[in-house]
Amino acid sequence: MNIRPEADEFLSYAADHSVVPVWTEVLGDLETPVSAFLKLVDDGPGFLLESVENGERWSRFSFIGRDPVATLVLRGETLDVEGTLGAMVPTDQGILGALEALLDSHSSPEISDLPPLHGGIVGYLGYDVIREVEHLPDAPPNDHGMPDAVMSIIGSLAAFDHWRQRIYLIESVVTRDEAGNPLSEAELLAARDAAIDAVKTSAQRLAAPSETTVVEPPVPGERHDDVSSSMGNGRYLDAVVIAKEHILAGDIFQVVLAQRYDIELEADPFDVYRVLRQVNPSPYMYFIRHEEATLVGSSPEPMVQLRGDHIVSRPIAGTRKRGLDEEHDRRLAAELLEHPKERAEHVMLVDLARNDVGRVAEFGSVEPE
Repeated sequence: MNIRPEADEFLSYAADHSVVPVWTEVLGDLETPVSAFLKLVDDGPGFLLESVENGERWSRFSFIGRDPVATLVLRGETLDVEGTLGAMVPTDQGILGALEALLDSHSSPEISDLPPLHGGIVGYLGYDVIREVEHLPDAPPNDHGMPDAVMSIIGSLAAFDHWRQRIYLIESVVTRDEAGNPLSEAELLAARDAAIDAVKTSAQRLAAPSETTVVEPPVPGERHDDVSSSMGNGRYLDAVVIAKEHILAGDIFQVVLAQRYDIELEADPFDVYRVLRQVNPSPYMYFIRHEEATLVGSSPEPMVQLRGDHIVSRPIAGTRKRGLDEEHDRRLAAELLEHPKERAEHVMLVDLARNDVGRVAEFGSVEPE
C-alpha cells in the first residue's frame, strides 16, 4: 500500500503547518458513500457530506469523517473542549471566538493530489449563536437539551472521487502541542506512524463485508400524522399579527417566524438520511452525528461561502415540487420566475444578503449578480 507523504516530505510540511495529511488511495468501484459510512463510522460520531447537482447527477466528491482530532461543544455560555486542539484557544469568548483563534493558528499544506476537502472543521452552529454577535433578549429555554454548537476538527476522512472511482483515506496529523509549540522530530515521526496504522485500519474496514439493514424506499405521498408544532396554528397567526404591527411601527423591517415540528420516530437517524437523499436529492446533503445530537438535512443553497478572499451568498426564494417530466419542470420554473410574491421575496433576500456581506466585506466591493 502506497501511503504518502514520505517521512522527509512529512517533516518538511510539518515545519510550516500545524496539520499535515497522511493518505492513500484505494479503488472505490465496489462501495457507495452510504456503505462506506456504515463500515467506517458505524454508530459512532461522524459525518457524511454529499451533493447532487440539478436533482439528478451526483457531483464529483463525497466525504465521510470520523474520530475527530478535537471537538468544541457549546452549551449556553459554557464551551468545552474534547480532545487536543494543538493550539491555545480561549474558552471564554464563545464558540465564534474559539473558532477564530483556532483557524488563525491552524494551517495545512495545499496538495494538488488531494480532494478539495482533506482537513478542516465540520459541525453545526445553533440559531442562538447569533447572540454572540447581536444583542438580543433572553434566549428561549433549551427544552431538548441539545448543545448550541458542535464543531469538530477532522481526524479520519474518506473522500470519494466518483469520477475516478477512487477513495482517498486521509488522516490529519496535528504537529503542535496543546500550547502551540512544534513537536520534536521523534514525536512527529511517531505521529506519522500512528496515522499510517490508522489509514491501514480504514482500508481493512472498507474491505470487510457489510452488515446493513434493509430499508424500504419512501412511499410517495405518505404522511406522518403525529407531528406536533412548538406553537400551534393559533399562536403562530397571533405572531404574524404582532410582526406586522412591529413592521408598521418601524421597529423591524423583516422577521422569520419560525416554529419547530417534533415527531416521535423509532427509526435509526442514518436510515432517515438514506430515505431523505432519495426523496430530496440536493446540492448540500449532510449527516452529522455527535453523542448528544444528530443532524440530517438536504438544502438547495449554501448560506455563505468564502473562496479565497471572495464571499459568496446565493439566497433562493420559492419552491415547487418536481414535475412529471422535463417539460413540466420548465413550466414550473417559469411560474416561479414570474410569480410576484416569489420575485418580491427573492429581491428582499438578495438585499438582506448584500447588507450582511457588506458588514464584513471591503467597502464598495459587494456586487449582486
